[in-house]
Amino acid sequence: MKSENVKHRKVLILFRLTAALSLAVFVMLFAGCAQLNRVKYNLEPIPKLEVLDGVVRNTTSGRIEGKVDESLNTLAWEGVRFAKPPLG
Repeated sequence: MKSENVKHRKVLILFRLTAALSLAVFVMLFAGCAQLNRVKYNLEPIPKLEVLDGVVRNTTSGRIEGKVDESLNTLAWEGVRFAKPPLG
């Protein structure tokens, strides 16, 4: 009879411990999700680029000067760096 009471107590303690830990994890997850609504994003509008003199453009990185190809009736901007060159 004594051994059954000891087993019963151990099971009851284990159950209470599992329930308490589950509740603590749930509360922490719920509190973390509630914080997501409070995040403020600093989104600034992208500045509009000015068109100067037809072939000169003002970009966020500075001015670039293009050239007119009258034979093809196009504008061209050569040597504009926009990414690192590929390696390998």
